[in-house]
Amino acid sequence: MSDALTASSNDPLYDIQLPVTVVVGQVTLSLADLSKWEADTIVALGVKTSEPVELQVNGKVVATGELCEGQNGPNSLAVRILDIRKDSAHT
Repeated sequence: MSDALTASSNDPLYDIQLPVTVVVGQVTLSLADLSKWEADTIVALGVKTSEPVELQVNGKVVATGELCEGQNGPNSLAVRILDIRKDSAHT
């Protein structure tokens, strides 16, 4: 943890809850293709499982990470942070 973050951590603003979105991939489909979806349909995202995922707050990328097994065993999913975007930390 950086000194700036530690020094400010007593600030009540640090208690605000922010939703974090993990973006694994994205695909653009026609409405016709989308209307064909049913249970067990597989939607290809065009990315490899080894590629980093993006972590976003309010639509802004704040970090990249990799999917990994969570603390609750092989059926739980988590993200290991690989890189924090320094330019987004204080903007």
